Amino acid sequence: MRFPMYLPGPNRVMVVNEEPRAAVIAQLHTPVGGLTVANTHLSFVPGWNRRQLRRLINDLCGFPGPRLLIGDLNMTPGAVRRWSGMRALAMAATFPAETPDRQLDHILTDDDRLRSGATEAELMPISDHRPLVVDVDRG
Repeated sequence: MRFPMYLPGPNRVMVVNEEPRAAVIAQLHTPVGGLTVANTHLSFVPGWNRRQLRRLINDLCGFPGPRLLIGDLNMTPGAVRRWSGMRALAMAATFPAETPDRQLDHILTDDDRLRSGATEAELMPISDHRPLVVDVDRG
């Protein structure tokens, strides 16, 4: 869909093409037990991505826990925590890939028993983001 996006500065309006967004949800059998995992790439448009996140969290709660939400949420850790109510399992700058200075990609959980181990965000030649990788264990 096309819509106007307001940018900082006087008379700064740009018409952008927003692409369709989706989430893939899977129930997995892992060494730490069953997990429900959702992966998504939310809108870059402020406000719209918050709405998408809230809807996804609502849908995800219909699946058995523990639950993980992973992906490019296009939000900072503070905003993600505020709008999702989930806890981060990994913290690392992921964007822009060459010299990351902020985290837009997240690995979240709603289960206090899940613990994170080693976290990586290595440069990959195929994306403008760094992939976020973490070892997960049950505490």
